[in-house]
Amino acid sequence: MSGRKSVIINAVAELKRTHDAWENDSEAPRVPTASLEAAIETAIDVCAVGDIPGDCRQLVNAMGLVAREWQRFKDGAMTADFRPLPSFWGELGAVFSLLKGVQAAPRKTREPVHVLLAQGVSEYQITHPMHGWFNPETERWEGPLLDEYGNTDFAKLYQERDKPGSVIPEDWIHPAEAARMAEEEKASRGHLLAASQPAPSEDPATIEELLRQGAFPEQVARVKRVPVEEVREVARQCGITPNEMIDLKDKSQDGKPSPATPTAPESTPADDAAVNDLILELHESDDSLGAADIATRLSTQLGSKVSAQKVAGVIREHKKRLQEQTA
Repeated sequence: MSGRKSVIINAVAELKRTHDAWENDSEAPRVPTASLEAAIETAIDVCAVGDIPGDCRQLVNAMGLVAREWQRFKDGAMTADFRPLPSFWGELGAVFSLLKGVQAAPRKTREPVHVLLAQGVSEYQITHPMHGWFNPETERWEGPLLDEYGNTDFAKLYQERDKPGSVIPEDWIHPAEAARMAEEEKASRGHLLAASQPAPSEDPATIEELLRQGAFPEQVARVKRVPVEEVREVARQCGITPNEMIDLKDKSQDGKPSPATPTAPESTPADDAAVNDLILELHESDDSLGAADIATRLSTQLGSKVSAQKVAGVIREHKKRLQEQTA
């Protein structure tokens, strides 16, 4: 194997190993990791610079299509959960299929016709099973050494015997083998395209957006598949005071249940309607305000607790009504 070919194959093979490790890690994030991104960039760079060995041309060309789709992703073309588009995974699947062919040992070709005849192989065996195939649509044999009726074309057979390659090219592949290779590539593309679909449990909103909508840090951590400490750090950096889940099993220091905390009288429907109006008024006056921001302002203004969950619910119902009216 030439030095340049070895460099190309090693870069693409490392990309495949990194991709497979990421894909098989159930705890890895759905978006490409830093190591996978580095492997993609390295393989693209290696294939883009330098000479191209003849038997690597298809592989390098396929990596060029991967590079194009990867650049689209870097320019902002992505799915709702921040992953490369399905077209990227399809091109990557094609690269992996081609890699198997380049890495594999040279395909074992059939012996030349003159050698087969010298070995005593029958003319029918050479022209039909070895170099021909039965077409169920025409109900006859077809092949490079057969005539239009499916019979042995002796002129072609002897021409190939005397001048190897004059009838059957050196790179000729039997249709059955070509079909098998096509199925392998199709399966690889399908596997990667399926892996590229967004995770059903993944929320497209960012951690900051979820926190401003009133979600608990624990909820955000589960949805975004990150440690809860990371969520709290985002809240600190963004100046958000996150809602905290109430532990109903909380106990006092002496081990006995804590005395019940007096609760405020339940609000009347009229009070609720007034609060809802204030929520929508703030929301419509400044749509950059999140649920937590509005809840904080109203709690200060009214002198009583207004939860971010209530704010988010009121806004959600308001948007739903608007959609129904315009439908």
